[in-house]
Amino acid sequence: MYKFLSIILLLLFLTFSGCEQKTLTLSGNVSFDGNPLNDGGIVFVPTDNLQTEYKEKNFNGKYSISIPTTITGKMLVCIYALRQEKSKNYSVSEEELKLNPSAGMMSVMYIPKQYNTESTLTVEVSPTTTVFDFKLEK
Repeated sequence: MYKFLSIILLLLFLTFSGCEQKTLTLSGNVSFDGNPLNDGGIVFVPTDNLQTEYKEKNFNGKYSISIPTTITGKMLVCIYALRQEKSKNYSVSEEELKLNPSAGMMSVMYIPKQYNTESTLTVEVSPTTTVFDFKLEK
């Protein structure tokens, strides 16, 4: 009976020990014009599977993203950041501003499009290469 129970436990252990998905952690710093990029987002997209993406939002100059160890190779990188600016097409009265301090404000992408919608940034991810710093300029 103990022998049978030991075999079952061993089989269960071997079955479930292989189920844990191993991951790599992509990490690094992102700056824009020499300052840490605040309230931004970074996206890594494998170039051989453009329907899969790994991302982090609001990283305050640093990011850390876990990806499966099976995802290595060339990746496209897109970096986004928005800030609030006064709308040039919308005027706001003093009374309206008292009721709603963000009235007349709009979110504006201030990172140049070559880093996001038209990104040319790429990295080569491997089990030993997972730290990538990005120093963006206007």
